[in-house]
Amino acid sequence: MQDNAPPHKSKFAMRWLKDNSIRLLNWPASSPDLNPIENLWDYFDKEFRRLKPTNVRQLQTMIEDLWKSVTCQQCQKLVDSMPRRVK
Repeated sequence: MQDNAPPHKSKFAMRWLKDNSIRLLNWPASSPDLNPIENLWDYFDKEFRRLKPTNVRQLQTMIEDLWKSVTCQQCQKLVDSMPRRVK
């Protein structure tokens, strides 16, 4: 998906996508309801508030642990929710 944000449209980014045979889907800017990862950010935010890291190292560890805990099934569930979101 491509939201046309300037960093995502840079020559470097576009070249990398082409070199890696990544097919883009154009996406309207500022459309978080259409982006499955937004629900993941919400989950992360709730965990940060619950666990309340007190320093940068704790925050870094928490972020790494949260990313490692995300399963393929969770990602698939987010993607599967897309048809409902676009109705």
